[in-house]
Amino acid sequence: MHQLVAISIAWVVLAPALGADSFPLRLEDIRVRDPFIHADPATRTYYLYAQTGNRQAAPRPGPGVAVYRSRDLTNWSAPTLVFQRPVDFWGGEEIWAPEMHRLGEHYYLFVSFNGRAGGRGTQILRADSPAGPFMVFSADANTPPEQRCLDGTPWIESDGSCWLVYCHEWVQIGDGAMRAVRMKPDWSARAGEPIEMFRASQAPWVKPLSNGQTNYVTDGPWLHRTKNGRLLMLWSSFGPGGYTLGLARSEDGYVDGRWTHDPEPLFAGDGGHGMMFRTFEGRLKLVLHQPNSGGRERTRFFEVAEEGERLALRPKPAIAGYLFAHMTKADYGRLHYSLSTNGLHWQRLNGGRRILGDEYWGHPDICRGHDGRFYLAGNIRPNDGLALWVSADLVNWAKLRELRLDVSRVPGYRDNSGNHGAPKIFFDDATHTYLITWHTSRNRRHPLDTEAYWRGQRTLFITSKDLETFSVPQRLFPWEMATIDVIVRREDDRYFAFLKDEAMPAFAWPTGKSIRVATAPGLTGPWSKPGPSISPNFREAPTLIPRPDGLGWYLYTEQYPGVQYTLATAPTLDGPWHGAYIGDYSVPPDARHGCMIPLGQAEFDALLTAYGGR
Repeated sequence: MHQLVAISIAWVVLAPALGADSFPLRLEDIRVRDPFIHADPATRTYYLYAQTGNRQAAPRPGPGVAVYRSRDLTNWSAPTLVFQRPVDFWGGEEIWAPEMHRLGEHYYLFVSFNGRAGGRGTQILRADSPAGPFMVFSADANTPPEQRCLDGTPWIESDGSCWLVYCHEWVQIGDGAMRAVRMKPDWSARAGEPIEMFRASQAPWVKPLSNGQTNYVTDGPWLHRTKNGRLLMLWSSFGPGGYTLGLARSEDGYVDGRWTHDPEPLFAGDGGHGMMFRTFEGRLKLVLHQPNSGGRERTRFFEVAEEGERLALRPKPAIAGYLFAHMTKADYGRLHYSLSTNGLHWQRLNGGRRILGDEYWGHPDICRGHDGRFYLAGNIRPNDGLALWVSADLVNWAKLRELRLDVSRVPGYRDNSGNHGAPKIFFDDATHTYLITWHTSRNRRHPLDTEAYWRGQRTLFITSKDLETFSVPQRLFPWEMATIDVIVRREDDRYFAFLKDEAMPAFAWPTGKSIRVATAPGLTGPWSKPGPSISPNFREAPTLIPRPDGLGWYLYTEQYPGVQYTLATAPTLDGPWHGAYIGDYSVPPDARHGCMIPLGQAEFDALLTAYGGR
């Protein structure tokens, strides 16, 4: 297991030659706030800039700014100093948000400092190489001295005018502002008076700080012009999910134009202070730190797509492994984890113990949401409502909310006395909508007719754009067939509902009790009648994962009685589905009803670190 090098490694002042063994670190080893990447085409090297001292697990006075280097964005060198704070420098020990730009013939490092005598500002430093050393070439901060400022970033307009865009902090003005000031062509000093671009409170997603006052934060501006000429700004503040990355746009196409805000943030997973760069292969990437506190800040990468005048995070990161969140036969209704590198062979985590202790109850189902975070569906005991949980890393979970479901107005339901079983949650990135499904019986349990309860099971659903407000419960399928354990997925422009046919009598071979598939053109329908069985009889709890080789899907279903998971595979969700040989896969024998999801490298590593060695 890697150790936190920010604590133990000595700062290397001179950059060593990079041999094959010169990249011992992974991003999980390096605590970084406000990460900045420079892709240097001359050396095909990526530079990660980070402040020293105040970002360490045990803060201590830091000498300045360091850089880590990489050839592949995965393996990184030890840090080397690129700026050492002079003894007589106006800035104190706390250093923030270094970002490095090549502007003309020189390389410029934009760094925010706390002043020794108070205040805060951004200073521009200069060097002849991205590896430094960066030198002071103006005596004072480049932001206005009367303003408490940070996070300065440069922008050059098409007419050649140079601008410094920065944050005027909430600690001085309450409602933080984004401002800009013209600079001299050599970036040595201001060449005009600052202008106000916008205030933090103007963005609809921003929430005030919970400090007893109405204060709003502006952090981390980053400007980007799209292929069709639209000028955009990434910037950060706080939203309902914690630290958040939003998107503003200049309606006039200029820094000093009129700025508006997208109503939904680009990333709301307790991460932010983002910037973008292109890889040497031409892919546009977003980099930010996540989470935002607790000494756990790490650099995160996301693929970005330009869609006309907007940016979108690509929904399919590289698969590093898979998580199986499930119950067990002996510990029914509680959360357990298993992990796989290939989607075929699974290993229990946490020594086979529960993940959330007594806090979680239900048939676990997890999706990755609109903000990059993970959402877990469960029940309120005794299954008379739903519970939603949220996590940035699948390790640290917090209950988001409980939902009391009123099904009394759904045709066929008299009251709310039934169980709301096995809730499933799916985020559809095409419509930016969450779909939550569950099954509730129209019949109460009867001591003489034990199958009446299961004959009455129908699948209900609600939708939400933000998991704060929800639609009223409705029937998902128009046809009369008992269904449970429904999951919905999209492939291309079609939606697929994988369902368990809950027909009765329970153990009659012609009845079915198998997995079937219905399709629809939209997220909530209209749904076709289900097709023929795609599984043997006596299967339930279907869960789907994309194959790691990109050749289709794996479908796991739970066999009962005599609990055992079985596997099928198909090139598309439409099939055809073929059962896998039992010797080609292995699932923990006590695993019951759950869900499987693909993992990025960060989530995979976090799970191994938290639970793999126990």
